[in-house]
Parts: sequence; C-alpha cells; structure tokens
Amino acid sequence: MKSWTDIYKSQLNEARRALDSIDNEKVDQLIEVLHNNKNNIFFTGVGKNGHVASKASSSFSSMNIRSFFIDPVEALHGSMSLINNEDVVI
Repeated sequence: MKSWTDIYKSQLNEARRALDSIDNEKVDQLIEVLHNNKNNIFFTGVGKNGHVASKASSSFSSMNIRSFFIDPVEALHGSMSLINNEDVVI
C-alpha cells in the first residue's frame, strides 16, 4: 500500500506535467478574446465536460459576465439560433 506522501507526490507530478503541457500562447489568445468580448459567452460540452462548462458559465455569470451553458445536442434542435457571429463559444 502506498503511503499518503507517495500518493501526494504522484498527484503533484501529474499536476506539473499537465501544467507543462499547456500552450501559453493559446491561453493568452483566449484571455484576449474574452477580455475584448462585448457579447455573450456560451460554454458547451457533453458528459463531464458539460458539467465543467456549466460550472464555468455559472462562475462567469456570478462575476457579472454574460455567459450561458448550451447543451450541444439541444443546440442542434433549435437553441443554436441564440448564438450570433459576435458571441464567443467555448
């Protein structure tokens, strides 16, 4: 059985590996897009990604940033008309 310190170190190494894999230039571009956006932000996803997207939308809304979660399956059946060319979809 692994000790708690071994488990913690393993998780820390995985977090470092994940951080190292992030493309900082793309993150900067996303921040720029979100910062300059004057319209709606739509978050979307299926399954766990959908739950994360819904939470992100809720967090943005709590900061008074217009954002919405849109289910991608429902979007195909009519909800997509809510999105215009000036909105941001994540």
